[in-house]
Amino acid sequence: MSKISYANWDGTQLIIKRKDGNTSKCKTANFTNGGYEVVACNVVGDDVHVLTKLKNNSRPSRYHIVNSSGGYKGSKGM
Repeated sequence: MSKISYANWDGTQLIIKRKDGNTSKCKTANFTNGGYEVVACNVVGDDVHVLTKLKNNSRPSRYHIVNSSGGYKGSKGM
């Protein structure tokens, strides 16, 4: 069972609402560096995958992994 209720990108930071009632924020330029924009946030277990795409492309090409407390764990290509 995941610790995370939901995750949402508000345009500048990732908001993570946990099931214990606490909220975590992850403000990082890693998501949008190099002309990328955020497409969606998906809760996967106890992590959040933030899908990104190049601004001139229609398909997501990378995802960034953030843990339930807002710590950035890295990114992977799709």
